[in-house]
Amino acid sequence: MQVNAAKWGWFYRSCREILRAFLRLFGSLETRGLENFPVTGSAIIACNHVSYLDPPTVACAVKRRMRYMAKIELFKYRMTTWFLLRWGVFPVKRGEVDLDSIRLAIDILKHGEAFVLFPEGTRSRDGSLGSAGAGIGMLAKRSGALVVPTALIGTEKVLAPDAKHFSRAKRIVVFGKPLSYKDFAKDLPDHEARIKFGEAIMEEIRQLLEANGRPVPAKTEA
Repeated sequence: MQVNAAKWGWFYRSCREILRAFLRLFGSLETRGLENFPVTGSAIIACNHVSYLDPPTVACAVKRRMRYMAKIELFKYRMTTWFLLRWGVFPVKRGEVDLDSIRLAIDILKHGEAFVLFPEGTRSRDGSLGSAGAGIGMLAKRSGALVVPTALIGTEKVLAPDAKHFSRAKRIVVFGKPLSYKDFAKDLPDHEARIKFGEAIMEEIRQLLEANGRPVPAKTEA
């Protein structure tokens, strides 16, 4: 279930411009920390996740084409599958170790592409931050890609998790300084290094959120 997304660069650019025009109807988009965003080379853009608008908002914030991972349930309809594959999205099975998706993500990164990832694995409904899954450390280790902690602000106001319509609000994307897995693997066993790396990514995202005016509430128990 793949297409050569590189051949569909024109499709990505066209859709991005359409999205930018559409989302502008519901408020402006500001990008901060662009000096931290890698314009070439492999990179994992690690974001907090609070809205379905997060992936298109990251896409609209920079000109570089990026790849995305999405739950396999979004691929059950032919039309959405056609669109998502050409947009550079590939499916992942949640709640289990999806080796095919992991291999594909590593291959994408080793080919020097940028890959958007939400380390928490699902949307936060209250704005709090969860823990990073172990996968991001493994991807960074196996691919050698830098990880860019990224804060998304305001998308939850434009389209809240349970909202049925859009609202107007400003959206802000803040790119933090890239982190290297190698810096965490120097003196720690592999498993512990992955945990520490995930914690460091989430802490950087937390600091970016709060430094840019978006308080992070304590996580509530389910």
